[in-house]
Amino acid sequence: MNTEYYELLEVSQSADKKEIKKAFKRLAKQHHPDKNTNNPNAEEEFKKINEAYQVLSDDQKRATYDRFGKEGLQGGSRGGGGGFTSSDFFDDVFSDFFGGSSSRSAKRGPQAKYNQDLEIAVQLSFQEAVFGVKKEINYTFKTACEPCNATGADKGQLVSCSSCGGSGQMHIRQGFMTLSQTCSSCRGAGTMPGKSCSSCRGAGYKQSSEKLSLNIPEGVDNGNRIRVGGKGNIMPRNQRGDLYLHIEAKEDEHFVRDGNDIYLEVSIFFTNIL
Repeated sequence: MNTEYYELLEVSQSADKKEIKKAFKRLAKQHHPDKNTNNPNAEEEFKKINEAYQVLSDDQKRATYDRFGKEGLQGGSRGGGGGFTSSDFFDDVFSDFFGGSSSRSAKRGPQAKYNQDLEIAVQLSFQEAVFGVKKEINYTFKTACEPCNATGADKGQLVSCSSCGGSGQMHIRQGFMTLSQTCSSCRGAGTMPGKSCSSCRGAGYKQSSEKLSLNIPEGVDNGNRIRVGGKGNIMPRNQRGDLYLHIEAKEDEHFVRDGNDIYLEVSIFFTNIL
């Protein structure tokens, strides 16, 4: 059985796709030419790792390779050694490595300038978190500006983004690869307000306030999130997101909480237990 590709990815011959993907992701970061500028062989090593992944991640190519070796793949595509396929996996690798995405990412259409869901912090005392409490919460949320349809543009009229030329992506050269990142100016939409909306001053929304009376269940802990459906920001066409409560539970002067257990720390003198 041929083992060169398995050795390159440092996996066993019985490794499944998940193991192969994880191994390639780790090695791609480790051997990337931009991280090994002092190693003249880094680019060639990176190409070999990529070639091995292209074969072992494809069931048909892997079966051919296991049986006939590299020679059996000569009639088809082996991944080209230095080329990349348009797979979701490479989006993950580029996102983790460069903080962007691969060049195949599509331009997004016009969108609201704020998120649909909303998260706020709710502080609870130790007793409130343990035993539950009915809490009144005052909070502010965003409502879509009607004149500009939440775009921030006067009368909703948008123009092509001057930074990315309307593509929604900024192209960056990294060694022998060309990557693309979401344009920071238009956030990937490809368009920008030609003139700011006078009603919201380009924000795309207006602030509103609301009071909620909620029953916080017993046993919540610091860092927990509680979802309240349909109480988030209001989008165009009156679509409303969800509200998430981020619990911040205070510590107690006497009691110590460990998950679902509560401890009381008491100092006892040696003479008291004799």
